[in-house]
Amino acid sequence: MLEALVSCPTYERPAAGFAVSFAGKEKQVVKRVKRIVDKKNRSLHAGERALLMGGLLVLSAAFITIRGSRSGSAPQKRAITVNANPSQPTAVTQHTNTAERAYLDEIQRRRSRPVAVARQANAHPAIPAAHPASKPVEQPQNIRAASAVDTVPDLFRNASVDKWIECKDHGVTPEFVATLQKMGYRNFTLDQAIALKDHGVDLAYLSGFAALGYGNIPLGKAIELRDHGVRLEFVTQLKDLGFTNVPLNKLIDMVDHGVTVGYIAGMKKRMGTRLDLSDYIRLRDAGINPSEQQ
Repeated sequence: MLEALVSCPTYERPAAGFAVSFAGKEKQVVKRVKRIVDKKNRSLHAGERALLMGGLLVLSAAFITIRGSRSGSAPQKRAITVNANPSQPTAVTQHTNTAERAYLDEIQRRRSRPVAVARQANAHPAIPAAHPASKPVEQPQNIRAASAVDTVPDLFRNASVDKWIECKDHGVTPEFVATLQKMGYRNFTLDQAIALKDHGVDLAYLSGFAALGYGNIPLGKAIELRDHGVRLEFVTQLKDLGFTNVPLNKLIDMVDHGVTVGYIAGMKKRMGTRLDLSDYIRLRDAGINPSEQQ
């Protein structure tokens, strides 16, 4: 029918300007009908079809995944049976996944903890009358001595946190301070104890001078002796040569001037007599050695 209308040439009479004319010069209706007849429906090419199918597959997979995750995360029903007796742990029967079971176990453990602690605190085991009371276990002597030594000195007890850290950095421990106090050193501070450690004055050095008859030498003098290189072996060897209770300042002068025990013994052999320690210092300063020929 459309083809017949298009091929009809007889409708060429003029029409109103405002109406859609079938005939006339413009032939608008005929042109429209031709466009309708000649125009073919455009179909998708291969690439567009593949893209469309891929998008549909992705949407289907996403829908299946979301639906599966919702169904998997849905809480399962679980039966919880609570025991009426508060002294017994609550029995829980669970039918759920691992995370929910761990959560319920934690709740059960926290509920039963106060009951167990209260039961332990209120427990008073009865002692049978037929059996005599057991004797208290005697604490060994070394353990009693160790517990007595483990007391924290007052210097550390009243110290600040910063001072504790400083003492730890310099190797000053509560045991070191307690031992100093037991040796008879009372009026000293933690700063003085830190200075002892920094200058290499240990407990053996102090006790060594006490054993040689010097008693408790002042801590400041002990640091000075250590700085000048006065060793306990040097004082012991002088004592073997007959020089006892040598003043501490004299020991420092002898070491500073290079007067050794070997020098004293050599000069004694060369001169045939024993001199005063000050004379050996003067001889050493003058450059007189035991090996020089007269």
